[in-house]
Amino acid sequence: LSDNNNNNNLVGNENIELTTIPINNAYFEIYFGLDYKIKPSHYTLTHNGDENMPRNWCLQGSKYGLFRWTNLKIHLNDKSLNKNNKSFTWKLSNINEYYSSFRIIQIGPNSNDNLCLALSGFEIYGQVTVSHIRCNNYWLRKIQEAMSRPKRTWYQYLNQWNIKHLLSTEVRNEFHKISNNDNIKNDEC
Repeated sequence: LSDNNNNNNLVGNENIELTTIPINNAYFEIYFGLDYKIKPSHYTLTHNGDENMPRNWCLQGSKYGLFRWTNLKIHLNDKSLNKNNKSFTWKLSNINEYYSSFRIIQIGPNSNDNLCLALSGFEIYGQVTVSHIRCNNYWLRKIQEAMSRPKRTWYQYLNQWNIKHLLSTEVRNEFHKISNNDNIKNDEC
């Protein structure tokens, strides 16, 4: 972020504009943790600034948190957010998977023809499911710490701590694929 605001303000009740620095593929992400996944049906963005309104972006979802992103909706020259304090909700079609993370990634210039991504709200709507990962708080913190590491290396921390048995079979299989594949690529826009 280009200011001192906390990324949590994006999903909070305060109307604070958050702006990234002007870089390619700038994004804001919502992570629901290890226990919750959502099959999204709609999402809402809010823009509270006078400029830098998003025009080109993609909503992406990840089943596992911080890697393997799937494009859920691509927006090219979308002018739905066209004035100060404007919110807009988009319907998502043909989504049949549950995701634990969502992000808005900018894939082109904004209304000011620069690469700053500026938003003041990001909401996801849909069906929620709860996984039943049960382990003590120490190991849960270790898993979260590992997942905050770079995408290609966080599985190594889980292997090092020998805690893969705490995760679902689906996630363990994903770790195995990653550990045997050096050419991981995100399915980004």
